[in-house]
Amino acid sequence: MDAQFERNYAECKRLGIPVGAYWYSYAKSEAEAIKEAELFISVLSGKQLEFPVYFDIEDRSQAGLGKELITAMCFSFNRRMEQAKYFAGVYSNTDWFTNRIDSSVSREFTPWLADYRSNYNKTLSRDIHQYTSSGQINGIAGRVDLNTCTRDFSSIIKSGGFNGSTAPANGSINDTPTPAQSCGVVNCDLLNVRIAPYEDSVRLRQVARGNQVLVTGVYANGWLQVDIEGVVCCVAGQYINYDATGIPSLDPPGYVATEGIVTGNLVNVRSGPGTSNKVLFQVAQGNSLNVYQEQSGWYKINCLHGDGWIDQRFVDLI
Repeated sequence: MDAQFERNYAECKRLGIPVGAYWYSYAKSEAEAIKEAELFISVLSGKQLEFPVYFDIEDRSQAGLGKELITAMCFSFNRRMEQAKYFAGVYSNTDWFTNRIDSSVSREFTPWLADYRSNYNKTLSRDIHQYTSSGQINGIAGRVDLNTCTRDFSSIIKSGGFNGSTAPANGSINDTPTPAQSCGVVNCDLLNVRIAPYEDSVRLRQVARGNQVLVTGVYANGWLQVDIEGVVCCVAGQYINYDATGIPSLDPPGYVATEGIVTGNLVNVRSGPGTSNKVLFQVAQGNSLNVYQEQSGWYKINCLHGDGWIDQRFVDLI
């Protein structure tokens, strides 16, 4: 940990400056990334942050680990941070976000991109852009990093009760759901997952059709409290098929979803059954898929990143 971290945090709080934090990683495996997350959580205990917490992955010792492992490390670290109720992101540079980190990371976690060039990359996703390491700030001796931020993190984090804050109560909604325990299935193309049980609350992520969620509570307004990979959040109830027995009703009708596991290192998911079709996204080895249909040696699948077709040679059905 930076020797000045505690002092910097205390002084920012004293002066009313919004605070975030990042963990510079040296991990070489998913297990080591999770261990780093545990240490980060212990360092942040008792502190309240207005900006996200970031997994900073860019060390030259990690460059040869391969895109699949680096991507998996980003997910493992930040899933653990989310389980501890932190709003998590990934910090890296243009080269790494282009060549070593799969784009699924930036869709799942807020990206902080470092690119100091005058003709900087404008296509990569970013909520914060670090545009120089040679900035000047009154009152600070020497050079400093400067950034532009295009997202209101303070409101998102405060309203969601992340990073040591307490979410405000919404007066028009009963914020205490009736307990439930049921497996549900998403029945729309992309379901918005939100912090609180109403439409104008902050959106955390999206989940694609056919994915399963654990329903843990039912609100008076018809919204559901759900657990998605250890993170408790809220969704509109009409977009989840479930019943009190805990047995999900799969959508679309007429198809029975079979679970599959990706066996290839980083497998293309395409818009149609065949290599001539556009690559939509990639899935890493070990990821779970819902398989709905087989055609000419390809599976029609659904996963966290969306729908598409995958070569069946790289999927084992369970």
